[in-house]
Amino acid sequence: MAPIISLAMAIARQDSNLLMNSTKTLMTGCFLSLGFASVASFIMPMETVTPEIAARLSPSLLDLAVAVLSGIAASLCSCPYRSR
Repeated sequence: MAPIISLAMAIARQDSNLLMNSTKTLMTGCFLSLGFASVASFIMPMETVTPEIAARLSPSLLDLAVAVLSGIAASLCSCPYRSR
C-alpha cells in the first residue's frame, strides 16, 4: 500500500525522485508476484477447470456491483467519524 500512496504523492508534488523510487518498488513487487505465481503454477498444475474458476473468468454486472459497493463500504469504514 505504501508504494501506491508514495506514487500518488510523487505525482501530486511532482517529485521525480520519489516517482522513480515508488515506480521501481511497484514494478519489483509486480514482477516478484508474477514470478512466484508462475513457479507455483508449474509446481502444482491444474488440468480441470471447476465451475468456481469458470465463473471468475467471465464476471457479470452483479460482480461489478458487488466490487463497487465493497469499495464504498471499505472507504466509509476507513474514514474517521467526526461529530460536530
